[in-house]
Amino acid sequence: MTAVTPKAWERGDWFVSSSGQCFNVREPRPEQIQLADIAHHLSNVCRFGGAVREFYSVAEHCLYVSRLVRPELAALGLLHDATEAYLGDVIKPLKNCLPDYRALEHVWAAAIAERFGFPSLEHPEVKLADVAAVQAERRDLLPSTLNADAPRELWAAYLQRGDRVPPAATPVKPLGSPAAAKEAFLARAWALGIR
Repeated sequence: MTAVTPKAWERGDWFVSSSGQCFNVREPRPEQIQLADIAHHLSNVCRFGGAVREFYSVAEHCLYVSRLVRPELAALGLLHDATEAYLGDVIKPLKNCLPDYRALEHVWAAAIAERFGFPSLEHPEVKLADVAAVQAERRDLLPSTLNADAPRELWAAYLQRGDRVPPAATPVKPLGSPAAAKEAFLARAWALGIR
C-alpha cells in the first residue's frame, strides 16, 4: 500500500480503492492503478445517475464501446471511461457545472493512459463510438419520456445530441448484475491484452 502525503490526509483528499490502495485524488500515481480496481468500481457504478429502467453499469457501457470500434482501438474503447472508476460517473449537466471535476478527469486520464501504455485515453473514433453508444443507451434504457412537462422538441433535441451521431444499431442489454459486468469487463480486457 502506498502512503498518502500528510497534507492529503489532513485535507481529506484521499480515498481507498477496492484493492485497498490509498489514492490522493489530486495526484494519482500510475503504478497504483490496477485493472481489477477499474473493473470492480466501474461495474458498481450505474449509468445516467441511476435513471435507467434496469441496472446498467459504466463497465457495461465500456464493453459496448469497445465492440463498436475497430479491433486495434478496442482496448482504448474499453478504458475510455476508466477515470470514472476513481472519480465516479457524474451526469453531464452536473459535470458541466464542475470545472474542478473536469480538471481532475484530465489528471486521472493521463495517469491511466500512462499505466496502460496509451498516449491518451482520447481518440476521435472512440469518441464517436461513445456518442453512438450513449444514443443507443438512451433509446434502450431510459424511460420513453423524461418528463410529461418537457416540450416534445426539447426531448427530441436531447435524444439527438452529440453532433447528430445516430445510435448504434446493436440493442443495449444489461448483464443483470455488477458481478456479471465485472467478469465480462475483465474477460474482455484480458482478451485484448490489458493487464
